[in-house]
Parts: sequence; C-alpha cells; structure tokens
Amino acid sequence: YKRQIDNSAWFAPLASFMGPIVGLFLVGFFLFIGLGKISKMQQKHIDHMLVNEESVQKREKAVLASSLAGELTENKIKCEAFITIYNELLRNLRDSDKKAQYEEAGDFIHQRPPLSRSIFDANVEKLSVFGTKLAGDVAGVYAAVRQDPEYFNLEANMPRPSAIRMVEMVLDDAQKTLEPMDPVIAALNVIVRGSSNDKKL
Repeated sequence: YKRQIDNSAWFAPLASFMGPIVGLFLVGFFLFIGLGKISKMQQKHIDHMLVNEESVQKREKAVLASSLAGELTENKIKCEAFITIYNELLRNLRDSDKKAQYEEAGDFIHQRPPLSRSIFDANVEKLSVFGTKLAGDVAGVYAAVRQDPEYFNLEANMPRPSAIRMVEMVLDDAQKTLEPMDPVIAALNVIVRGSSNDKKL
C-alpha cells in the first residue's frame, strides 16, 4: 500500500506536467496539418490565377497580332498597287516619242504610298508582348508609314530626266517600304495560328 502511495506521489506531478505538453503537441500537430491544407489551397488558387492570367495574355497577344497582320496585309496590297501604277508612269515617261501628261499643265505625284497605321499607333505600348525582336521588326515596318499624304510637283517645264529621277526615287522608297512587310506579317500570323491551335487542344 505504501508503494502505491509512493507511485501516485510521483505520477501526479508528472501527469500534471505532461498533460499540457501532450495537449500543446496535439494542438500543434492539428494546426500544422490545417496550415498545410490552407497552404496547398492557396497555392492551387495562385496557380489557377496564373494560368488564367497567362491565358488572357495569350488571347490579347493573338488579337493584337491578328489586328496588326490585317492592317499590314492591307498596306502590302496598297503598296503593290502603288508600285504597279508608278511603274506604268515611269514607262510612259521613258517613252520619248510621247508627250508626258505633266508637260501639258503640270502634275503631282505621291511621295510615298498612302498607307494606314491607326492600329499600330493605338497599340504601340503593347508591342512588348511580342518580344524584343518581333516588336522591333513591327516598329521598323511602320517607321516608313505616313498617313498624311505628301506630294512632289511636276512642273510643266521640268526636264523629262528630272521627272524620271523623281518617279524612280518614289518607286525605290515604296519598294523599301514593301520589302520587310512579308516576314513580319508571317511572324504575326504564326502567333495567331498558335493561339487557334491552343483553343483546339
């Protein structure tokens, strides 16, 4: 009986000491599990938001690429038509057997093809979505595009060789404006097609 008293004498303080520790341990354990679940849920939510944000950015990039490709394709067609018309004018000027139209009462010619740049101007700050290379190429193509028409006057008394040189200069500038359009249009269309393929998947 005495031994039982002795045992209870040391067990009671031990129990009173260990009880709160075990309790704290259990609280900590469940808290750890709970926080882990919350952390996983938060990470899942963040990942979901990032995927949505990336999807929105891809869509915006594709829409911008499509709009610019459309505007540049129209400009390419206008530029090609301009070059055709001015090549014909040059051919007529080189025909010395015929009197040139400008020699009768004077005339004027466009300094450059009348092209559009409204989509580019409205979205110039968004070009960075294409990356440095393509953004630079797009800006480079539009550097030669002016919306305000400018003209050269062909006075009636202008010597034919001077008029020919002027038209040659205009044609040369138009050709330089046209040349970089195809690769840029192609690169923009790759982005558009890539977005369409993502939607199918």
